[in-house]
Parts: sequence; structure tokens; C-alpha cells
Amino acid sequence: MALAQLLFGVANFSGHLPVTFERRLEDNPSLDSYYPPEGSSRVVYKNGVFVGYRGFQQTKISPLFPFGFALSYTQFEYSNLRVARRAEGGAKAPPLPNHSRTAADAIYTVTFDVKNVGHRAGADVPQIYVAELRPTVPRPPMELKGFAKVTLEAGAKRTLSVPLDQCAFAYFDSATHQWRTNRGDFDILLGSSSAHTPLKTRVTR
Repeated sequence: MALAQLLFGVANFSGHLPVTFERRLEDNPSLDSYYPPEGSSRVVYKNGVFVGYRGFQQTKISPLFPFGFALSYTQFEYSNLRVARRAEGGAKAPPLPNHSRTAADAIYTVTFDVKNVGHRAGADVPQIYVAELRPTVPRPPMELKGFAKVTLEAGAKRTLSVPLDQCAFAYFDSATHQWRTNRGDFDILLGSSSAHTPLKTRVTR
């Protein structure tokens, strides 16, 4: 019944992909790590941080369906992207769920508008990516650091805010076994998937 409702438009698609689908098997950045060499039972992990969408971005290979991709019977438009730094001594924003282990305070708040520009109600998941412009260690071109889910009627618009904590800018230093954050410029990108980030702004840490 649920499938029929989706196919006939009674219900709207709202899910976003948590993985990347390659066009060809050989496009997958982890292909040479899938199986052990002949005569061995040891699988060598070669990708480091460049797995999933990070690997496709690093190799500049366009996937069939990118990370975060979604289908819908309506369309969403993003606008008015801005980033505000939390004032010292101001109210603390909650840490991002995927960074709850650090209990770090949010240091930036990313705010933007989402509008349903189609003719059907639907849900969307705008995604926030962070890119370090001059990294001192190999880092992905950009990494997902936050997201928000919103359900809008046709023509409706809403302003959303996503907090970014210290971990959104950090990398793990394998030599010292600790997280580090470089000083410098970082791009904050907003989009509907890792392959579609139409809005961008910049912060300097």
C-alpha cells in the first residue's frame, strides 16, 4: 500500500540517501580494498578519510546518485544563507547530535531560508558542509557537519538554524592522537546533497 501511494502521488517522497551509488563498480574509491590480494587473507584499508562521498569528491568522479540525494514531487529553494558567531558569554547552543561525545559548545549558527516552490507539500533535509581552504593535512574537499529536516506546504517558507561546534572544523591528528583545528578560512556550503550545494559563505577562524 505504501509503495502504491508513493508511485501514484498520494504520498510524497521525503527520504535522502545516506550513501553514494556509483555509475560503475570501478568508480568506487574503495574498490581495491574490497578483497584481499591473491594468496592472502589480509585486507588493506587504503582510503583513509576518503571514503563514501569524500572519496568521490577527491577523485572528481560523478556518482549515479550522490550522498544526500532525494526524490520528491515538489521542489525546494534555499536562500539568505548567513553565519553568525556566538558572542562570548552568550547563550550556549546545543552540540550537534553526531558530535555529542565531545560536548563542545556551538561557536557558529548557520541560518537560511527554505521555500517549497512546487505545488505539493513535502519534506526536505537541507545539509551544511564545511570545507577548509588551506588544510595542513589531507582532508576531503568538504564534509557534512549539520542538517535540518523541514516539512512545508506548497508555497510555504521557513527560516532554519543549524549550530556548528568546534568539531565541525577539526581534524584528527594521528601523530598526537587528538583533534586539532587550524586557523584560517573555511567555506560553509548549503545544499540538498553532496553534489548540489548552491549557496556558500566563508568564515575565518
